[in-house]
Amino acid sequence: MAKYLKEKKKVVGEAMSDEYLIGRCQAGELHYFNILVERHQGQVRRTALRVLRNFHDAEDVSQEVFLRAYRALGRFKSECKIATWLTRITINASLNFIRSRRNENLLNVEDDS
Repeated sequence: MAKYLKEKKKVVGEAMSDEYLIGRCQAGELHYFNILVERHQGQVRRTALRVLRNFHDAEDVSQEVFLRAYRALGRFKSECKIATWLTRITINASLNFIRSRRNENLLNVEDDS
């Protein structure tokens, strides 16, 4: 009974914690992931924009971040906050984007020669 009351308290209104939402997603209720996306998309987009300095690239990377997070939900450990985890994914995805863009530019320069 105590467990039920504890979960009910977490679910009331929009007060669902990130931990609760992650737990529901890990239990197979993946529609809760949409709430996580809505809650954290601004932070992810801002982080990507700070690294990439281009709004359109930041939008593309943000989508990639949530795709990676969705695929890795089963491996998420509640030792850190979801915001910290998403920030790390965002920085890595942004750096990968920069590397791939640099490699494309190098290939284009070699093709022009």
